[in-house]
Order: sequence, then C-alpha cells, then structure tokens
Amino acid sequence: MVKCPKQLHAGCRFHQGFWADGDALNRDRKKGPVMAVQILKASEDYLETMLMMQTKHGYVRSVDVAEHLGVTKPSVTYATKRLRENGYITMDKDGLITLTASGMAIAERMLDRHHTLTKFLIALGIDAATAETDACKIEHDISQKTFDAICAHAKAHL
Repeated sequence: MVKCPKQLHAGCRFHQGFWADGDALNRDRKKGPVMAVQILKASEDYLETMLMMQTKHGYVRSVDVAEHLGVTKPSVTYATKRLRENGYITMDKDGLITLTASGMAIAERMLDRHHTLTKFLIALGIDAATAETDACKIEHDISQKTFDAICAHAKAHL
C-alpha cells in the first residue's frame, strides 16, 4: 500500500490502482468521498488490454492479460476482482472476461488515445517501437484538452 498520490488525507491509501477497501474510483469507505471520480492508470491499462485481447481473440482470459502486461496471474486476479466489483467487467463461470458498457467506454477511449499518440509520434520521426512505448506512457497522463490540441495540430500540419 502507498499513500494517495493526491495526498488528500493521511488515511487514503491505494494498491495497484485501487483503493485499499476495493473502490477504484472516488471514496474511502471509512472516510467518505476523497477525490473526483477518476479511474487510475493501472485500471486503464487492464481495461485497454482486455479490449485488445477481445478484438484479437474474440475472448478475454486472465492468463492472456497477464502475459500481455507482463504481470503475474495473482496480480490479474486481484485487478479483475476490483474491476468486477466496480462494474467495469463481468466474468462467466469459465473465467472469460467481458467488458461492461462503462468498462468498454474507458477501454475504447484509452485505445483511441494510444493509437492516435503512436501515429503522431511516428509522424514526428520517432521509430515505431519507441513511439508505441511512449504513447502508452503519455495516454494516461495528458488532459483531454491537451489530447484534443495534439489531434488538431496533427490534422493541420501532418
């Protein structure tokens, strides 16, 4: 566990992109609301990967998510439990994962950002491998306003 990156209060803690009490979004059960609704980077990565696996294979399994992200199966189990509790995914009795409407919306947004930023960086002369890696880092951290400005600039100048 680490302290909340927003440092809103001493008791606010999260682990692997989720609040310690299981809420990924906007509250600490003992202390009430602590920040605006925001899904954390790790959760976005899991949802984006799940969408990519669903597109590629037609189904999503935890083992494929673990392999793609380079994390352990127990880490994926923990994350999927939290994503399921927060309504982003469902899992059937065979362990196949399905994105809910809210999970799909986040995953599609992140995947679109990823593809757009990768293309933008390649257009700037960055090699494809570096552009892919850097886009993955940038996609979570920039605001919608900045992303929109990058898109507008790319349309006008590239």
